[in-house]
Amino acid sequence: MSDREGIMQQTVITLDADAAPATFNPLSCRAEPGGVEWLVDFMSELAGVPLTDTKKSTLRTLIEGLPAGASLASLISAVKASEARELGISLDQYDALAPLFEALSHYGQK
Repeated sequence: MSDREGIMQQTVITLDADAAPATFNPLSCRAEPGGVEWLVDFMSELAGVPLTDTKKSTLRTLIEGLPAGASLASLISAVKASEARELGISLDQYDALAPLFEALSHYGQK
């Protein structure tokens, strides 16, 4: 069994009406063997965007640099901050330009 299969098989869902709400934090697999690589591939597939080796390396570094207990929101914030630094703009400028980036990415796919 590969590391990825092992990570996927560790997820067990139990339905219980009296149980606390379930949470799903894929970042919890980071400590597992192959977990970071699985997470990078998972994020790429989830977004439907192939990542270059450079982007994969950056994402790996960001995931590994997150503190214990980090959430997907923490990862999203780290990715946005990294992209803003890469572009040489502030995070506020990045947030203001995000709709334009989104529109341009859809335009390029047509």
